[in-house]
Formats: sequence, C-alpha cells, structure tokens
Amino acid sequence: MGNSDIREKVGVKIYIKFTFNYPLLLPKNYLIILDNIFKSIGLVNYNFSGFLSRKKLKTKDGVYLKENAVLILKTFYSSELPKIIGKIISVDFFGVKPQAVYMRKIKYFREAYLVNGIFEENLSAEYFSEFVRKQLVKNYKELFNTYPKKDSLIVIIIEDNGLKKTYLYGSDELIMLSNVLGLYGESGFRNYLLEDKKYIGVLHDEVSS
Repeated sequence: MGNSDIREKVGVKIYIKFTFNYPLLLPKNYLIILDNIFKSIGLVNYNFSGFLSRKKLKTKDGVYLKENAVLILKTFYSSELPKIIGKIISVDFFGVKPQAVYMRKIKYFREAYLVNGIFEENLSAEYFSEFVRKQLVKNYKELFNTYPKKDSLIVIIIEDNGLKKTYLYGSDELIMLSNVLGLYGESGFRNYLLEDKKYIGVLHDEVSS
C-alpha cells in the first residue's frame, strides 16, 4: 500500500446479499472456500464475516441456510475495487449467485462483536491486550511501510449472551486498521469485528438457535 497515511485510506464494507429458494448446505470448511474465492478474484487486505442469517442451522454435516443471508466483506478502497465488485456479482457461491452487492464506507468505531474469533485464551486480560496491540503494530508496519504515530491500545472483551463484545481504546490508526481487517489487522475471516447493529441481532439469533 505504499507510504500513505492510514487516515487517507478509506475503509469500505461490501454487502453481498443472497436469497435462497431452498435450504443451502455449506460445507464445514466453507469459510476457507470463501477465502480462496476472494483471493482468486484479486482481493488483497480484506476481512469477512461469513454468512449471517436468522435462518441458520449448524449440523454435523455443515451449516444450513434458509431464505436469505448476507456476507459482509471489509477492505480498503482502491481504483481496482469497482472491477472486483463486478466479479463478485457474477461469482457462484455454493451454487447461488448474489441477489445484490453494494458498498458503504466504514464509520470509525470502538465497540463491536467478535466473529470467528481465534485468540490466546490462556493470556490474562492485560497480556491479551498487549498481544493484540503488538499484532496490530506489526501488521500496520507491513501494510503501510511506516510506524503508527501513536501505538497505544487497550482491548477489553466481555461475554454478552454467548457473544464476545469488544471495546477498543487508544491509537486511532490501530483501531481503524482493526475496523477494516479485524482484531489483529490480518486478511481473511478470523477475528472479524461486527459493528452493524442490524446484524448484531442476527448473531444473537444464531447463538440462541
């Protein structure tokens, strides 16, 4: 991404919406398959939620989706992105093409819910926060070839009805990186931060189903 300041980079969310005429079975490794799909169409530096649906059933064979679902993809805006969105519209996702694809700018946030979270369970709250900070600083330097102007960060995660609510305090640069590329600032599907109030309700439904 060169030497541009992260504040000049615009984080965007791409909503990929689906409607199903029949229950759709996703294989257990569907997140890995989605990751490979996004790589194959030229995406770099992105983080995605996986399918969010109020009609979602997990079984030993995989995950069933009914009626409709949305997949949220976050990345930094670039001149190539409109072309990539055009490719997403025509992608066959497990036998179904998107009903709609649209983009919105990410609004800076400090509170979100962790989706597909993988983190160091054995670390105390203090050490975990420092672990996340170091990961974000490292990934920031790799992405932007520069050190963040401020590198302080405190991460607090609390249990909220089976979900992990995450609070971020400190460097705007590191927080914005996590807004786009997840808690650790890494590409893929791990540690996605979901701030959309509309879809947080979907997460609660998934946990209680």
